[in-house]
Amino acid sequence: MGPVPQEDLLSWVVYGERNFLTFKNNSLTKFKSFEGYELRLRSIKLIAIYRPPPSKKNKFTTAVFLDEFEDLIDSYVTEQQIILLGDTTFHYDSTTDNYVKKLKTMLNNRNLHQAIDEPTHIKTHTLDWLILREDDTSIYGIQVSDKALSDHFVITFTIPIDRPKVEKKQ
Repeated sequence: MGPVPQEDLLSWVVYGERNFLTFKNNSLTKFKSFEGYELRLRSIKLIAIYRPPPSKKNKFTTAVFLDEFEDLIDSYVTEQQIILLGDTTFHYDSTTDNYVKKLKTMLNNRNLHQAIDEPTHIKTHTLDWLILREDDTSIYGIQVSDKALSDHFVITFTIPIDRPKVEKKQ
């Protein structure tokens, strides 16, 4: 997967009226095991990541991914509100995988949690993430639905953002 065009990423992350959203889009280029983009919507930081499946060809490992992911979340731990979205090819629902246990501890130690607690993939695993602060109550209406668009399900949620006041032309 190459870089995601800004408009495509916005469509993927946010459904809304683009003409009132002010955002800054940064590609997170320092990571090798996943691609990432940062969007700022007012005071909210959205971080979208995609992790290609590990293979002999790309030589990505889960251990390297977790190390880099830890660096990523540590760089945002002081932000007031963060929303981390991701297609990670990582079975977050596993109760026996040591990497999953390490990830859950990593999130818990930073007061973060995975808000999706149901399958997000046709093979009944939770591969897609919506990671929020434990005390973040502003995000609501989180739903996972199989729209048969791909092998991943659609995740929707609402972020309350006030529209700026528009001055009427005289």
